[in-house]
Amino acid sequence: MMGQHAKQNELWAEPVNLARRIPEDHPLRKLKGALELEFVRQEVAQFYGDNGNVSVDPVIIMKMMLLLFWDNVASERELMRVIPLRIDYLWFLGYGLEDEIPGHSVLSKARKRWGKGVFEELFGRTVGQCLKAGLIDGNKLHVDSSLVRADASLNCVVSITMAKLDEEDEEPADEDKKGGGVNRKNRVSTDPDSTLVRHRTGKSLPSYKNHRALDDRAGVITATKTTTGIRDDGAQLAEMVDAHEKRTGKRTKVVVGDSKYGITANLIALAGRGIRAHVADLRGKLRNHRLEGIYGQERFTYEERSDTFTCPAGRKLYNHHYHHQRGYHEYRTREGVCDRCRLAHLCTRAKGGRT
Repeated sequence: MMGQHAKQNELWAEPVNLARRIPEDHPLRKLKGALELEFVRQEVAQFYGDNGNVSVDPVIIMKMMLLLFWDNVASERELMRVIPLRIDYLWFLGYGLEDEIPGHSVLSKARKRWGKGVFEELFGRTVGQCLKAGLIDGNKLHVDSSLVRADASLNCVVSITMAKLDEEDEEPADEDKKGGGVNRKNRVSTDPDSTLVRHRTGKSLPSYKNHRALDDRAGVITATKTTTGIRDDGAQLAEMVDAHEKRTGKRTKVVVGDSKYGITANLIALAGRGIRAHVADLRGKLRNHRLEGIYGQERFTYEERSDTFTCPAGRKLYNHHYHHQRGYHEYRTREGVCDRCRLAHLCTRAKGGRT
């Protein structure tokens, strides 16, 4: 049989430069040229010893965490699986084709080792770089929040009377009690820091809430905070403004937010600081949506001596509770009164009666 020589062209060709495969306008190329992360090593040096196994470069760890959010990768395990398949990821991280990619646990171990304080400092340093690059103006601030589903099943929700509470567990604060009886009677056993919040599906699911403040110029996030899912958005506004001003060194002149931030305390506080509030009045929203087409408050007579309201049908509405964050008292009828009233269809659409 006649043989045929197989040419080994790769041994005689010029070295392959995979960086040429990454377009000049690629987002990661722009990011790598603008973002300086060398300071990370200095910030976390205290958590590493002089002997023992050599760790993954902290700068690489930070870049991996950045990629998780950059492309909304589902999990750390998925990120490590994808990195060897992405030339742009390998180039951004500084890995070669034959380099071994670390396991997914390197990220969770780093977060636990570094702690919350380090990440806050790293976040502040990054905001500082954006400020230096002219991406932050500092005058106009947008605030908002997102409900984040906790990685916990409803099967893990147990009754507090059945759960074994730790001795250090404390009584929930007034702000936490706003989540209703469901969170006073139940807890998520696998993720006790989360709370049950009703989602658009109609179900109460274990959740967190991410609060953030964005500078108007380029949409750079300058302040962020994660709380349990039932925390009121409006109660976080002052802290968001303070954190923004501290990190940017700029005085806030305008705050933009939806009606969840339009509580009395916030409107007064912003006015006192000389900040213009482009925020819808929460009370106005409630009036516009809940009272449209039904009896207005002027149809109810207030009796100061008994601290009650009398409705058009002659029934009493009693002082039920005070909204500390929203700054008003809520009056309600006794349970079942509105169900038996001939004027109910003109007065309320709520199943629990008029408030």
